[in-house]
Amino acid sequence: MIAPTLGTNRLTLRMTDPRDWPAYRDYYTSNRSVGVGGPISAREAWHRFAGFWGHWAIHGFGRFTIVEHATGAPIGHVGPYMPEGHAEPELTWTLWTDAAEGRGIAHEAALTARNWCFDTLGWTTLTSVIDPANTRSAALATRLGAHREGPVTNDSGTFDLYRHPGPSQ
Repeated sequence: MIAPTLGTNRLTLRMTDPRDWPAYRDYYTSNRSVGVGGPISAREAWHRFAGFWGHWAIHGFGRFTIVEHATGAPIGHVGPYMPEGHAEPELTWTLWTDAAEGRGIAHEAALTARNWCFDTLGWTTLTSVIDPANTRSAALATRLGAHREGPVTNDSGTFDLYRHPGPSQ
């Protein structure tokens, strides 16, 4: 399965590419990844990185790499995620660098990916599972119109579950 390419005025959302590996590795092996289970070893980061392709092959959907038009650099990932054990798909977003923060990039990318899920995949709802300490992601979920439904526990711990408004809302 090959992911479609989505675009905005500032961003391209595309299939993860092997050239994205150094930026992804640097993110996941740094303290920046604390809110998503990191930091982890480069080896474990490699397994997660390779999982991007496997997810598309298994489900026919998955996460996109966020590329900023101005630099051509991969700066994060966004999109639907449905790992083993999840009851329903989750919309995820992650910016890999501090420089990408505070400019509305995650909002723009998440809104584009969410609209693709609704318009192309025909979904009517999405959730986001967020570490309670990750206040920036919680604020973004709220900005996207999602509301906190309560805690959810998985094999990684207890998180806050946010429900996104459907396409008709």
